[in-house]
Amino acid sequence: MRKELLRICALLLALMLVLGTAGGCGKKKQTSGDETEVTVEELAEEEEFEEGPVDEAEDETVEEPEETTEEEETEETEETEATGEEKATTTSTATTTKGTTTTTKTTTTAGTGGKTTTTTAKTSTTGTGEKVDLKGYTVKIASFINLDPKVPTNVYYQQGTQREKEVREKYNVKFQYIMVPGQGIRDRLPASVMAGDPLGDIVRCRSGWVLPVFAGRGIVEPADKYFDISDPLWNPYILQQSIYKGRVMGVNHQENTSYWRLFYNRSMMQRLGLPDPQTYVSSKQWTWQKFEEYLARITQDTDNDGKTDIYGASSLSWQAIIASNGGKIVSEIDGKDYWTLNRPESVEALKWWQKLYNAGYIGYTGESAVADFIAGKAGFYVYYNTNFRTSMKDKWGLVPFPLGPQAKDYANWWDEVHLMCIPANSKYPKEVAAIWTDLSRWYPNAPSREKMHRDVVENMFDDPRDAEMDIMLAKKFWLDKYFSYTDVNRQIWPGGTDNIENVLEGRAGKSIEQWINERSAQCQNIIDQLWASFEK
Repeated sequence: MRKELLRICALLLALMLVLGTAGGCGKKKQTSGDETEVTVEELAEEEEFEEGPVDEAEDETVEEPEETTEEEETEETEETEATGEEKATTTSTATTTKGTTTTTKTTTTAGTGGKTTTTTAKTSTTGTGEKVDLKGYTVKIASFINLDPKVPTNVYYQQGTQREKEVREKYNVKFQYIMVPGQGIRDRLPASVMAGDPLGDIVRCRSGWVLPVFAGRGIVEPADKYFDISDPLWNPYILQQSIYKGRVMGVNHQENTSYWRLFYNRSMMQRLGLPDPQTYVSSKQWTWQKFEEYLARITQDTDNDGKTDIYGASSLSWQAIIASNGGKIVSEIDGKDYWTLNRPESVEALKWWQKLYNAGYIGYTGESAVADFIAGKAGFYVYYNTNFRTSMKDKWGLVPFPLGPQAKDYANWWDEVHLMCIPANSKYPKEVAAIWTDLSRWYPNAPSREKMHRDVVENMFDDPRDAEMDIMLAKKFWLDKYFSYTDVNRQIWPGGTDNIENVLEGRAGKSIEQWINERSAQCQNIIDQLWASFEK
């Protein structure tokens, strides 16, 4: 009886999905001579809740596609240096026989408690030398960014296109690249899996969708079931950040390039007689105190009318400031997530941000932030890419966020990594894992991860010093898991004036500590209830 009810529910969900697609989603298809389809799926409605930094990244995908293609997100391979509360390592042993790889053991250590989980996962992937005939099956590759290698702006366009041709012939398949903007994959993949027709055979997901919801509810399969996670092709840091209950849930052959960067006006520093901020980075003298000295020196009322004309910073991310002091909003500790905005290092960081704002060092943080930086009306500016470079006449540079008193190293804050996941109910999960592995295989060897990362950043930065700085900063990635919890986000960004920015800027009528205390129990309860729901 229960199985019959589940089958009826799945059919109803499938019918709703079809009706929703017919009524609200348009599809634009282009079919090229090389048997590859590109499909763009446009959502009928915007998501109910949108969160600041992620929204900007989504808009940027449309405005500057050359910065969101798969190849141009890559950076060099690194050995992760975990700092602060989180530390995770993943090791694997594997055997290979006639094109089939079996991963036999995965050992994961996560969190300050050093808890070790050992799992055995069978991994079967078709080796590069074995030909498989899928009889013209169309492999659907779904993502929120363009993964089609045949994008002329890709710096390795030729290699990617050739590799795709080889893989098509090897497996006798076609490819369909499905673009699902915004939060569409988060909202639509679960229903499509339950209906038995996943949105894609392999899907690029934000880690905040996968962990813990997709993983906990069985929407995606453990990646270590089909991929050889011991393969050096896969970014080890991303494997570590994709673990749910000892299982690796997603893979990626790229490095992390999305994080808040702190840019500065190098020409302005010279005009004011200030040392280049990069001077202090290697010795770790680039601290909160030093940064505050710069902000005070830069901020000016040039015409003596009582209004600031030049700000120390036109924008300053409070999330990144928390990270710069070793804090997070939501942290993973011993394999479980906890609300940690109420911890001393986080509160100290918020109060320091508020101090800078009250001193008049931070300008309007809305749409005018980039315009003020371009116009020379601010010394520092926070963003995740260099979209301002073609419009800015002054020379500019890049530094890490300054080192807080509780931090041991610089930290580059962001709220997600990207994972390639195999949805449940996929028709050919083993073969698709092998296909994606083969599609990715050229990437680290053409010619190398370090060379590819340098190619990318050389296109991002005008000065070799900044390219080198970015390469160094890529090793300081600091993942905050609060993006995983929509209801926690709603506690931070509720409707009306009672949100964190209004508190920081003094418009909510309450202190930082009071605002945090009002939310702490509720936010931890949200996290605990979500995890508990996976056990039912």
